[in-house]
Amino acid sequence: MWLEELGKVAELTGETFIFRSRKGGNRPITRVQAYRILREACDACELTGKLGTHSMRKTFANKVYDALDNDLVKTQRALGHRNVNSTVQYLSFREEEIDEAILSM
Repeated sequence: MWLEELGKVAELTGETFIFRSRKGGNRPITRVQAYRILREACDACELTGKLGTHSMRKTFANKVYDALDNDLVKTQRALGHRNVNSTVQYLSFREEEIDEAILSM
């Protein structure tokens, strides 16, 4: 696992970046570098379609939300958002689920 490997070269804290810059210190890679890495991985796997690092952040947010039993406030805290509205923008609420919940009452 990547965190185990990272732990061999740095002390892991809540402030440790998972994808650290090679330029030294505890700095993250840039979004441009993240995109390049993702693009290379998609090309190597012959994947096509729209690509973006932001969609990965949304996927992560949805997984955290599910893992926290759909608790919006805990998800906000886990993602480090100051405002719950920022968290809501990352989450995918399917209209079918909302309609089904209302109709099942």
